[in-house]
Amino acid sequence: MTAALLSAADIKALYAQGLALVQSGHPDQALPLFGRIIDANPTVAEARWQAAQILADDDQFPRALENAAAAAQLRPAEPAVWITWADITALDGRRASEKAFLEALKGAGIDAALRLRLQDRFGGHRTASRPETGGAPKARLDRINALKDKGQFSSAQAEAAALLKTHPKSALLANLVAAALAAQGKTEQALAGFLHATRLDPFYAEAFLNAGREQARLGQAEAALRSYRAAIARAPGHEQALHAYVVLRNQASLPGRALPFAERLVAQHPKSVQGHIALGNTLTLLRDYAGAEAALAKAVTLSRGTSAEALMLLAQAVSHLGRDDQALEFVDRALALKPDYMMALNRKAMILQTLGRFDEADPCLLYTSPSPRDRGNH
Repeated sequence: MTAALLSAADIKALYAQGLALVQSGHPDQALPLFGRIIDANPTVAEARWQAAQILADDDQFPRALENAAAAAQLRPAEPAVWITWADITALDGRRASEKAFLEALKGAGIDAALRLRLQDRFGGHRTASRPETGGAPKARLDRINALKDKGQFSSAQAEAAALLKTHPKSALLANLVAAALAAQGKTEQALAGFLHATRLDPFYAEAFLNAGREQARLGQAEAALRSYRAAIARAPGHEQALHAYVVLRNQASLPGRALPFAERLVAQHPKSVQGHIALGNTLTLLRDYAGAEAALAKAVTLSRGTSAEALMLLAQAVSHLGRDDQALEFVDRALALKPDYMMALNRKAMILQTLGRFDEADPCLLYTSPSPRDRGNH
């Protein structure tokens, strides 16, 4: 059964198979089926839409955007295809892609309010979204935030929860309740609250970011990555969302997929210390030590030498470049700021051993090693 010979019934059957594979968690197996449909009939919007989402999840943005644009052209009045195209454009991060999307959006046959929300993520809401308040009074919201700022999280939770009962459509209030729960260490309850906020307002970037943080705390790494990507899709220049995503990708040993987002983070937030640290760490993992040195030196400068993490990672980068004496200077500066910094102590021991100064390395190793009583617990 070649692509050219697919009947309408064949296409319907292939689509059903592909959809079942997507729903069972096997999008990689579904993509070739949707591809066969597209080869046989490029005007099947549903296959285009599904392919766009699968390709985007794999960071294959040019192909994903091609299919998303085709789906929107075929279904110009369908909100879902425009939302998908907007999400992929935001994740792609290239201004040329944004320009193409925004130009096409002018002709979309969708509700004006939706068009505005899709447009605003590439304008005034690029770095932060504006959630639905559900009519909650500003004075009450300000009071809740003031309680949070004072560390009175239980009181903030109670007041926000009471107000949410009278304004049940307020995503902002739902997020405030969940944030107060998170601050009290009630992670699972907080996660449920943040997810509720995303349902009340599916365009609320911060609620997705907060949900991702709680999922990460619970060890739900894949769910956290999806939440962070959702936050970036809704606010493509959101500093905290980009940073959280890069860190988690690096922790999963996928620095190649982290790099474009790390580069975007420092491009859009050039004074971000955490951004340059994240980029430097990403480049170190990719063994681009010269690039890492530049990024981490910038982080040290921006922090005015007060970031122990930046100094320790800079020591690591220059050590890889064969400059151990200079690396030792950086790690000592990190330890002056944070004497019990285990990663810096380990790095210092490694550098001293490389320099043949084993007697000096031993105290660092003893400091970071578990006691004989504790070793069985590691």
